[in-house]
Amino acid sequence: MTIGNCVHHTGLTVTDLQRSVDFYRKFGFEEEERLEDAGPEVAVGTGVPNARIDVAMLVRDGVRLELLAYEKTVGSPPPNNTVGAAHIAIEVADIDAAVDELSRDGVRFVSKVIDHPSGLRWVYLRDPDGITTELFQVA
Repeated sequence: MTIGNCVHHTGLTVTDLQRSVDFYRKFGFEEEERLEDAGPEVAVGTGVPNARIDVAMLVRDGVRLELLAYEKTVGSPPPNNTVGAAHIAIEVADIDAAVDELSRDGVRFVSKVIDHPSGLRWVYLRDPDGITTELFQVA
């Protein structure tokens, strides 16, 4: 038996919902839905006592990104080599142009663009909360 048909969405917890929506719009994501959620079922379902969450569902080319801003957010993103750490990878046609544009907008990059022997070019950057996002270009 196979459980599940496909990945419906990926969720990221952020501190400032509108700031993160604006950031991911730079990559072509559009806001599909926004809602506020709270109550006993949300606390039980998330495992967060008294949870109150503002949620924005973004979509690009059928890919859904759920941004969640809890009323009480704790911690910071784990380092990339921590179990459970994740990142979003976005394919771009021209990575150099994308890096130039994002740099002008003040986006923080982890390194310069890496040229892999396979022809793939990639670079990690940080969203406003320090969550890792990857840009990659296929040769």
